[in-house]
Amino acid sequence: MMRSMVVRVSAAVGVAVLGVSLAAAQNLVDNGDFDTDVGGWTQLSGGITLSWDGTSDYQGQPASGSAMILNSASGQSNSGVTQCIEGIIGSESYELSAWLKAPTGQSADGNARVFMWWYTGPGCTGTQSLGPTTPFFNTSDDWVLQEAAGVQAPLESQSATVYLNVAKTSEVPGEYMVSFDHVSLIGKSLERVLSFIPAAGLAPGDAGSFWVTDLEVNNPNNETMTYELWWLPRGEDNSEPMRSELFTLNAEESRRHRNVLGEVFGLDPDDAPFGALAIASDREGTLAMARVFNQPLSDGVGTFGQAIPGVPAKSMIRQNERLRILFMSEDDELRANIGCQNGTAANLRVMIELFDASGQSYGLETLDLPPYSNNQINRIFRDWAPISGYVDVWSTTSRASFYCYGSVLDNISSDPTTVLPQ
Repeated sequence: MMRSMVVRVSAAVGVAVLGVSLAAAQNLVDNGDFDTDVGGWTQLSGGITLSWDGTSDYQGQPASGSAMILNSASGQSNSGVTQCIEGIIGSESYELSAWLKAPTGQSADGNARVFMWWYTGPGCTGTQSLGPTTPFFNTSDDWVLQEAAGVQAPLESQSATVYLNVAKTSEVPGEYMVSFDHVSLIGKSLERVLSFIPAAGLAPGDAGSFWVTDLEVNNPNNETMTYELWWLPRGEDNSEPMRSELFTLNAEESRRHRNVLGEVFGLDPDDAPFGALAIASDREGTLAMARVFNQPLSDGVGTFGQAIPGVPAKSMIRQNERLRILFMSEDDELRANIGCQNGTAANLRVMIELFDASGQSYGLETLDLPPYSNNQINRIFRDWAPISGYVDVWSTTSRASFYCYGSVLDNISSDPTTVLPQ
C-alpha cells in the first residue's frame, strides 16, 4: 500500500567506496612472470611456437625467464597464445600490461601486442566483447612496458581471455620473434562517490494511485564521468545490490532515466519494488534529481509528484548529530511517516524521539539499518491521533552516516509533502 513508501523525499549524498571483492594489486594472470616455464598458456595455430627462455628476464633476474613466441608462418600471419581468466567483476576497472622485447635485425617484419576479450559466462563462454588492447610493438633490443590502464569490464562480465599476439606483417619468408614477461591483469577497486535517493518505487498505492520514479543524473565536471545505479530494496542488507549497466556522461551532460525501476532494472509492480536508489559515480560533485510521482489508474487525472534534489555530503547526518523533522500530523486529513537511509557499508541504528507540539516527549522508536539499507515507520503518531508534533533523529553508531526525512500525506489523495531535517 502507498503509505508503506515515502514518495516525496530528499536525496542525500555521501562519500563511500564501492564495495567489491577485488584484492589490491592482485595479478589475475597465472604464470605471467614465466619464472620456470610457460605453463598455463595455450598455443594457437598459425605458425606459432611457444617456448621458455631461461636466459632473458625483463628485470635481469638470473633465477627467472620469459616466454618466447615465434611466428614462422610462410606469409602474413596473426596468432599467438592465450589464457582464460576467471573471476572478472563486471563494471570494475582493470589494468592490462606486459613487458615485450623483439630484437632488431630479424628476417621478417612484424609486430606484437597484448589484448583481451570479455565474456558474460564463466570459462570464457557466453557473449564476447573486445577488451583493452596495448599499442602495437615492433622491434627493440630492450624490454619495453606496454599497458592499457583503467579499462572497465562490461557489467555482465564473468571471465576474460588474455592474448599474447605476434604477427608477421609481410609476405617475405622468415621468422618474427617476440619475448613476453610479467604479463599482468590487475583489478583496481574504483572509489565511487555514492549519492542516495532514499525512497523510490513502481507500484500501486492507496486511493487509486500508482507510483513511478524518474531519475536524472548530471555531470557538472569538465571531464567525462561514468556512473552506475544501485537498487536498494527496503529493509534488506544491500551489501551486494542489484547494479545497472555503466553509463557515461560527457562534461556538462545530463541523462534522464524515465521509470528507472522498470527501464533500468527490469522491475515491475509484481516485484513490490519499494526501496531506494544510489548513484555510484567516479567523479565528485555528481548531481542527481528524482521525481517520484503518482500516475493514477483513472484516466484523465494527470500526475502529481515532487522533484527530489541531491543534498551535499556534508548534509548527511553523522554520529551524535541530532536533527529535527517538523510538521508531523496524524488525524482525519493527514498521516505522517519517517524514513531513513543508511549511507555506510556497516550496520547502523537510528534513534527517533517523538514530541507533540508542546514539546512533550512520547518516547523513542528505533530503526536498525543493515549496510546501505533503508526503512521507514509508517504513521509514526498513529497511537496518539489526532496530534501534531515533530521528531528528533540521531545515531550513536560509530562513524554513522545516514539521512532521515518526513513525509506527510493527504489521506484521500495520498498527495505527499516532504519534510527535511533541520
